[in-house]
Amino acid sequence: MKYKLGDICFYAKGKVDVTELTEKNYISTENMLSNKGGVTTASSLPRTVQTQQYQQYDTLVSNIRPYFKKIWFAESDGGCSNDVLVLRAKEGIDAKFLYYVLADDAFFDYSNATSKGTKMPRGDKNAIMQYPVPAFDLETQQKIAGILSDIDDKIELNRQINDNLLQQAQATFQNELLSVQTLPAGCKQASLIDIADYLNGLAMQKYRPENGEMGIPVLKIKELRQG
Repeated sequence: MKYKLGDICFYAKGKVDVTELTEKNYISTENMLSNKGGVTTASSLPRTVQTQQYQQYDTLVSNIRPYFKKIWFAESDGGCSNDVLVLRAKEGIDAKFLYYVLADDAFFDYSNATSKGTKMPRGDKNAIMQYPVPAFDLETQQKIAGILSDIDDKIELNRQINDNLLQQAQATFQNELLSVQTLPAGCKQASLIDIADYLNGLAMQKYRPENGEMGIPVLKIKELRQG
């Protein structure tokens, strides 16, 4: 047995005053990260008096260019732009289970296939609510959400470890550079241009053949289009 998405959630329609928001709890399509990467701090707040509201445990999905797979499980209350869908679980539905239903690649494929527009496709809100979802009781939903949450936690921990190792490597490299007071015998300081060649861009223009001399032929993009 399967439900439609509209059987387990609905679009939240609350409003919030922009004066109550900060760059940390305002969400727009610009500060939502692709490939289910969550969100980052907004660069600015909207200039309107009010904007769309979301609450903790809502699932936010960017409704522009669904193929970017921008989604976030709200960790607190806040506000978002109108290009962000705010989906709230109905009674008897686990909010985190709803998030994982929407974070599935199959959902984004469906949203993209039913979207409207070509240059900047937008998800069809009515079609989205027709998306088929499995019919599980609340206990099963919670078990599924719990397992997937544990996996996500391990992935996030590994990411933090990798970031920390990278920072340590960069710090070690900088310290080694600073600790070298004199260059080893046979070594000398040089600029990047002394040890490397530019192989693309306008810097290659000087290598064009002139007066029958041999050189490296360089084509501009516009020349390729004209050809």
